[in-house]
Amino acid sequence: MKTTTPPTPTKKAFASGGRRWVYVYFLLAAFDLATVSISLSLNHRIAKRYADSVIVNKNWSDRQGVYANLGSIAAAVNAPGNNVFATMNIDQEEQTLREQAAIFRVQVRASRRELLAELSAADAKPMVALLDDAQRTMEREVAQAEQVFTNLRAGNDRQAGAHMAQMDRLYNTARDYITELDARVRLAQRHNLDRQARAALAIRRFELVIAGLIVLMVLGVTTYGRLLVRQAQHNAQQREAALAAIAQGKAKIEAIVQTASEGILTVRDGATVESANPAAGEIFGCPPATLIGRHVESLLAPGASVDPTPGKSRETLARRASDVEFPMELSISQDVELPGGAVATWIVRDISHRKHIEAELTNYREHLEQLVEERTRELEASSAQLRTAERLASIGTLAAGLGHDLKNLLFPMRCRLDLIEKMDVSDQASEEIASIRSSLDYLHKLSQGLRLLSLNPDDADASTEFTNIADWWDEVGALLTRSLPEEVAFEADLPEGLAPVAAPAHLLTQAALNLIVNAGEAIEGAGRIRLSAVFLRDQDAVEIVVQDTGVGMTPEVLSRALDPFFTTKKRGLSTGLGLSLVHAAVRSAGGEMRIDSTPGAGTTITLSLPTTRAGATPPADDSLASEPAITSAVVSISDPRLASFAVAVAASAGVETSRQETLNGQSAATLWITDLNDDSRLKAAAFIAAGPRHRVITLGEKPDDGLTSRGALHITPGAGVGELRQTILRALNIESEPAQ
Repeated sequence: MKTTTPPTPTKKAFASGGRRWVYVYFLLAAFDLATVSISLSLNHRIAKRYADSVIVNKNWSDRQGVYANLGSIAAAVNAPGNNVFATMNIDQEEQTLREQAAIFRVQVRASRRELLAELSAADAKPMVALLDDAQRTMEREVAQAEQVFTNLRAGNDRQAGAHMAQMDRLYNTARDYITELDARVRLAQRHNLDRQARAALAIRRFELVIAGLIVLMVLGVTTYGRLLVRQAQHNAQQREAALAAIAQGKAKIEAIVQTASEGILTVRDGATVESANPAAGEIFGCPPATLIGRHVESLLAPGASVDPTPGKSRETLARRASDVEFPMELSISQDVELPGGAVATWIVRDISHRKHIEAELTNYREHLEQLVEERTRELEASSAQLRTAERLASIGTLAAGLGHDLKNLLFPMRCRLDLIEKMDVSDQASEEIASIRSSLDYLHKLSQGLRLLSLNPDDADASTEFTNIADWWDEVGALLTRSLPEEVAFEADLPEGLAPVAAPAHLLTQAALNLIVNAGEAIEGAGRIRLSAVFLRDQDAVEIVVQDTGVGMTPEVLSRALDPFFTTKKRGLSTGLGLSLVHAAVRSAGGEMRIDSTPGAGTTITLSLPTTRAGATPPADDSLASEPAITSAVVSISDPRLASFAVAVAASAGVETSRQETLNGQSAATLWITDLNDDSRLKAAAFIAAGPRHRVITLGEKPDDGLTSRGALHITPGAGVGELRQTILRALNIESEPAQ
C-alpha cells in the first residue's frame, strides 16, 4: 500500500502542542489496540461459528441417518405380515416380526432420549410427538400382523388378508410420521445453516467496517511517523494471522465436505457447478473435477427439471456420465450472496435402491390383491357348495320325517292285520289281506331306507354297528334303485349267508346311494348297473362291487376323483363330495375303496369291508325265568294309536293294564311300557331299582344301553303286533308262542 509521509512539524508546533499530541498519540494507540482486539474477536467468532456449524450439522446429519434407519426398521417390521403369504412359515415370520418390533422400540427410545437431551424443549416437543405417534402406530401394526398369523393358523385366509391390508395402512401412516420427522430434522438443519450463514455474513460485514476503520487508523498513524507506521505494520500482521485462521477453518469445512457420504455441490446462480465432493462424483459416475463448470441441466435426465425452492426435498431424474438415468433426491439450501453472484448448496442422493424396493412392494401388493380376489372367488364357490349341502340336509330332514310318519302309520295297520289274520276269514279275504301285507312290507322297507338315508353320516352310532348285507339290501334296495333313469337296467347279486360287515347300516346306505346315482349319471341313454357282493375268506372281508357301462373316467379325472369338491358336472348339479364321502365312510369302517375305469368302457368301484364275528345276539337273561309273574301294567305312549294297541295286546295276555301319561308313583304296577325319551330314561331306571319284579319295555328307534343292561326290553316303532306280544310275554315270564 502506498503511503504519504506528512510534513514534519516544527519545533514550535511541538513545543506549543506537544503535550496535546501526546494525548492524541495515546488516543490513537488505544484506538489501534481496540481495533486489533475487535478484529481478533471477530476472527475468533468466525472460526468458532464455522466450527459450531460443522458440529451441529454433523449432529443433525447423524439424526437424519438414525431416522432413515428407523424407516428401514419399520419396513422390516411390516415385512413378515406380507412375506407369510409367500413363505407360509407362520412361526418364522412371527419370530422375525417380534425381533424387528423389539429393535424398532429400542431405536425409538434411544432417539427420544437423544432429542430430549440435545434439543430445547420447544424444538424437541414436536419431534418427540412424531416419534410417539410413529411408535403407537407401529404397535397397532404389530397387533394387526399378529392377527394375520392367528387367522392363517385358523385357516381364515380372508380375514388374514383384511388384517394384512389394515397392517399396510398402519405401516404407511407410521412411515408418514417418520418422513415428517425426517423433514423436520432437515428443516431444522437448514435453519441452522441459514442462521450460521447469516451470522457469518453479518460478521463479515462488520469486519469490513472494522477494516475501513483500520484504514483510517493507518492513515492517521502514518501522520505520526515511524512509530505509528510500526504500529500499522503490527496491525497488518495481526490481520494476516486472522485471515490465516479463517482459511484454516475453511480448510476444515472443506475436509468434512470431501468425506461426506452424500453428494454435495455448490451451484452459482442456480446454473453452474462450482465445486463437487467425491461422493457427488461417485453418484454421477465421473471424477468430481469434471463436474465443475458444468450446467446443472447437463446432470439431469432429458425433460427433467428442478424446483429451485430452498428448504425442500424433491425427487427428479438425473443422468450419469454413462447416460444411464437414475432417480435422485435433491435438497437445496438458501442462496448465499457472495462476490460474483449467489451460491447455493445442493445435497444429492441416489435413491435407485429405495425406488427398486418401493416398486417391489407395489408389485407384491398387487400380487396379494390378485390372490385375495382369487380366494374370494373360491370362497364364493364354496358358499354355493355349502348352500347345496344345506338343501341336501333339508331333504334328509324331510326324508327322516317322512320315514317316521310312515312307521307311525304302518305300525297300527300291521297290528290290525295281525288281529284280522287271527279271525276266521274267507280265503278270498286272506288273499286280500296278504296283498295288503305285501304292500305294507314294501312301504316298511321304503321307510327303513328313508330313515337310514336321513341319519347323520358323521355319527357312527346312529344305526347298528354291524350290517348283514342281504337283510340290508332287502330294506333299502327298493328305495335306492328308484334314483336311476328308466332306461338304465339294474341287477343285484347279493347272496345269503354273507358274514356281517363292520359298517353301520346308514353309512353303507348313503355310500351305496352315491355310487348308484353316480353310475346312473355316467350312463348316456340305455345302460346297465350291477351291484354284487362276495366273501373273501382269506382276507375275512366282503367286497361290494358297483359296475356300470357308462362313459368312464380319463386318467386326469381318475387321479382327482376322491378330492373333495372336485366334479366334472356343472356347479349347482353336484357338490363334488360324493366319492370323497364314500371313501371317508369306507375308511371309517376300516375298509378300502378301489376305482377301476377306462374312458368309454365304464367304471367299477369296489368297497372292501371287514367282517365281524361279534354280530350274534346276546343270550337272554336267565334270571327272568325265576321271577314271579306280573299281573298289572301301565302304558305311557304318546301316540294314542300305539298306546291303544299296546293296551289291547297286554290285556289279551291276561294283564290288568291302564293308560297314563307317565307312571304314577303310587301305582302298584310292575310292568311299564313307555316311549324312550330323556324323562322316561331316568324314571325307568328308578322304576327297575324299586323292586325285583319290576319290568320295563321301551319303544324307540334305538335301545338305551343303560336300561337294557338292567333287564329292560326294547322294541322299535315299526315292529308288528306279534313282536310286541312276544316282548310283553317275555317280560311277564310267560312261555312265548311263535310270532305271527
